[in-house]
Amino acid sequence: MTKPNSFRKMIDDKTMRRANAQQIELHNIFVEPGFNPEGRILNDEEDMSLMQHIADGGSYPPLEVRPRAEGGVWIVDGHRRRHAIQQALDKGLLPRNENGSVWVHVALFEGNDVDRVLRIATSSEGRKLTPIQQAEIYKRLSKWLTLEEIAKKTHKSEAHIRQMQMLANANHDVQNMVKAGEVSATEAVRVVREHGENAGHILQEAKAHVKDSKNGRITAAAVKKAAPPPPAAPAQAKASEQQPSVPAAKQSITDADRLAALEAAIRDASNQEHSIRIAKCHGEQTLVLRLGQTDKFIHGATLKKVADQLIKGQFTDLETEGDDDKTGDLFDAAEVKESA
Repeated sequence: MTKPNSFRKMIDDKTMRRANAQQIELHNIFVEPGFNPEGRILNDEEDMSLMQHIADGGSYPPLEVRPRAEGGVWIVDGHRRRHAIQQALDKGLLPRNENGSVWVHVALFEGNDVDRVLRIATSSEGRKLTPIQQAEIYKRLSKWLTLEEIAKKTHKSEAHIRQMQMLANANHDVQNMVKAGEVSATEAVRVVREHGENAGHILQEAKAHVKDSKNGRITAAAVKKAAPPPPAAPAQAKASEQQPSVPAAKQSITDADRLAALEAAIRDASNQEHSIRIAKCHGEQTLVLRLGQTDKFIHGATLKKVADQLIKGQFTDLETEGDDDKTGDLFDAAEVKESA
């Protein structure tokens, strides 16, 4: 019976060797089909810079890998590094060994299939995932984990995970518009939530109403003009014809709804998907946001009003105003103070 592939077996048969850490030849490191989210772009300026760094003898973290049953290893984290090493080798910028390859530092990834997908969400090798890529990863994780578990393990809010999962299940035309940058993920999800299968058509119609948007993207105001008017309310019956009815339960907006709307709008306005989160909230008057390494405290009685307007789709101007205020007009409606 053939023994399953392992690091020990590969060291014994000379496929892998030990130096200061495990090393394996580049041609024995394989990319697993379908593992990385669709649309990951290599060969851009940032990747070329990484290639040159490696070609110049610069250090880099070991690639995280797992044994491959057919031999060699599957790469779990480090796809950009592997690609950069291959490019440097192909261009003759790295010396080849006796096998025409190069030895690469690797480390054993410890975890199961869920942990491997989580590694994509939490690593990305310093490169942010696009909203569509995030949506794909969260949808994949939802096969094994609850929304609460995904949020906890990825250090994101449940509102963010829920929003991305809705984007993952949106029709292809909506996703393509998000990929193309024609509409933000936040606005696309809002339209899907309100208009369902008709969201793609409405977003296409809204493109004709985009005028003064700073980045040319579809705004809530453009969608409002493109969306069909709400159906007219039925004529009220005469008092004598009205049937007594049980009063419907009052539908109110909760603090959780307000937090989710504010978080999504601020994230979209600042274009910092991975660096903004709501840290805590005291009642309805104070909201603490983490932007990069800075805490921003929002105070004022208008905070609740701003959140309610966002939820109702009435707050339409979320464009960034200048380089110093990355959160745009949202903060103009309330007093904002930075922590010391």
